[in-house]
Amino acid sequence: MADTTSHEVVSWNSPDNWERLVKAVIKKDEIWQLCHQNSISTIASDTPRSSYSSGQSLRIPSDLLKRILALPPPPQPPITSVEARRNASGPSTKKLFPAWLWRRKPKDYDLAQGLLSSVAVDEEDHFGLQSFSRRELLVATDSFSDKNILVRGGLGKVYKGQLEDGSLVEVKLVRKHATEIDMEMMSIATHSNVIRARGFCITQKEKLLVYPYMVNGCVAFWLRERKDSLPPLDWLTRMKIALGAAKGLAYLHHICPREIIHRDVKASNILLDENFEAVLADLSLGEFVDCCGDDIVTPVKGTIGHIAPECLAGKCSVKNDVFGYGVFLLELITAQRPFDLARLANDNDMNFLDWVKDIYKEREWKVIVDAELQGEFIDEEVEELLQIALICTRDDPEGRPTMLEVARRLEVAYHLAKGEAEWSMEDFKEDIFEGRDVENFTLDKLHAATEGFSNKIISEDSFNVIYKGWLDGYPIAVKRYNSQSLECYFERELEIGRICLPIPNLVHVIGFCRMPEVQLLVLQLMVNGSVDSWLTGRHESRAPLTWLQRRNIALGAARGLAHLHDKCEKKIIHCDVKAANILLDDNFEAVVTDFKSAKIMDHNQTHITTTVTGTIGHIAPEYLASGKCSDKTDVFSYGAFLLELITGQKIIDLIHVADENDRMCVDWVKKNYEEGRWESMADNEGGDDFMEAVAKQLVKIAVLCTRHDPDRRPRMSNIVMMLEFI
Repeated sequence: MADTTSHEVVSWNSPDNWERLVKAVIKKDEIWQLCHQNSISTIASDTPRSSYSSGQSLRIPSDLLKRILALPPPPQPPITSVEARRNASGPSTKKLFPAWLWRRKPKDYDLAQGLLSSVAVDEEDHFGLQSFSRRELLVATDSFSDKNILVRGGLGKVYKGQLEDGSLVEVKLVRKHATEIDMEMMSIATHSNVIRARGFCITQKEKLLVYPYMVNGCVAFWLRERKDSLPPLDWLTRMKIALGAAKGLAYLHHICPREIIHRDVKASNILLDENFEAVLADLSLGEFVDCCGDDIVTPVKGTIGHIAPECLAGKCSVKNDVFGYGVFLLELITAQRPFDLARLANDNDMNFLDWVKDIYKEREWKVIVDAELQGEFIDEEVEELLQIALICTRDDPEGRPTMLEVARRLEVAYHLAKGEAEWSMEDFKEDIFEGRDVENFTLDKLHAATEGFSNKIISEDSFNVIYKGWLDGYPIAVKRYNSQSLECYFERELEIGRICLPIPNLVHVIGFCRMPEVQLLVLQLMVNGSVDSWLTGRHESRAPLTWLQRRNIALGAARGLAHLHDKCEKKIIHCDVKAANILLDDNFEAVVTDFKSAKIMDHNQTHITTTVTGTIGHIAPEYLASGKCSDKTDVFSYGAFLLELITGQKIIDLIHVADENDRMCVDWVKKNYEEGRWESMADNEGGDDFMEAVAKQLVKIAVLCTRHDPDRRPRMSNIVMMLEFI
């Protein structure tokens, strides 16, 4: 994709553009709230999919819209040869990935901006499709001539065509199966690794969909059907294809305006453009995530060999696609169809996935890697892709990773394979343990790790004591609950740790120990302590937090809360967001912790009524008055946390300051902001060149978050968007 930002004149950090973005986000929240009250089918779509119908609609300038939706990918340096990579590989490539997940992304690399960046969209297009006449498509395909047939599929034929403007297209003829839902899927996905229909034609007898032409066909062609005159896909290109397909699925599952399950991930449904970039195609069997659930049984769909075990019982979820992607990786590595691999496994009286697992354990790469490569591959890179394939094809869907996790891991693997220094493994922290579940430790092991629960105490309160320890050479934090009566808090934190394992910006629960006399949680250690310790308890030998650090802390905490609200299996409300519960790792990345007050609810619930918990000054008024708890409860608490971050004071101290002026705290903040006296609230110790650019806009977001009416507060996902553009 061409760099659309290199010649921009507009300053994206200018107050006017940022204010327009904030207004757009507020408008979007109002629309979402209206949809949430009236239609379950629109709840999953946080962003409007078309222009507003009102004549007073809010419009974002097209260049700003493109900035939001289309950020350029990282620059692509020349690819080195396999031999050069073998000779040049240092310690970081000898054992690339001994563990499954990392605790962080590369430095200065935004997952949403790079890993899942959407393609540019013309503002006037409104994500719509062009309507073609049947005559135009007859001319383009030479009257649907057999010589132009690209694919003869079960759901229709695909023809190559050329439009009047000279552009090449693919025309899919579907007589019965295309529906309005199919067309919606094909029009709302706007990512460079997902095919997007260019247009359509509907008559009484047939439906035709028009796509951009992919000059290099599908992956299956290059693996099994290419002519002898064409070279095979080299190993690095296969890694690139694996990454592109993972990005496309991650977009469909997590970023798309209305999240989609593909349901037929395989080599023949992954196309290749002129640069051999993978493009996920054929959403004809797809399902919207909001149409699936534990209580909904769906028909079995897909291709034999790619169908996840739980699908046979009618269970449909994004983890079905993860399984299919794992099988696709095996296709990419071996160039074999799944049933061909199954035939080889049957010769050894084994299930084909068990057969692959045995090969992985024995490190017999030449047995399984495509013979056409003639040994031109790096053993560690084959091991990496096979490991991902095996994790993705676990029988238990809960044991499979998300496609975001897969894409993040492959992003690093691919760039390391290309020898890019900025992707060094030194920018990552490996997980101590492989697998997806938390470890059950013995008391003796944790006793030894903490030197007998000695005086190496990180923090303590009436609920628990947290000790520093070392386990297998890694620093850890061990939380010990003070009495058996607090077992409910232990169970809640352990359950949430399992639901969220492991997500950036959320504390990672590594393991636990449950004994009749003691309950212990093992957590990743945050070497820089809490935000509160840097604001109100900082030793004079330590430099204060800069405003750029404060902006990044605000963003990290917002991302963690947004994930709790929108992306976990269950919706999780933290209920005690404050500076003391936001920790900082060695790079000052924010990590949300302490879930003992948290509430767990279904995504289709708007709120629950429960006992009020939390910290005075951070509790939302509707929660305090009636016990009504929702994701907007956390938004209010987050706004109070922002005020702590801005002022360098505890919220209770701000309440006293406001009381001296005969005002409620949030009203005092709002009045100061409206009168342009935001500098009087900003922490002088954080003063630097970024103070005005950051502090004023953080105050604005804090004012929005602490509105009295919860329906008028923004959602955490939209707060993330606002913070990304400060």
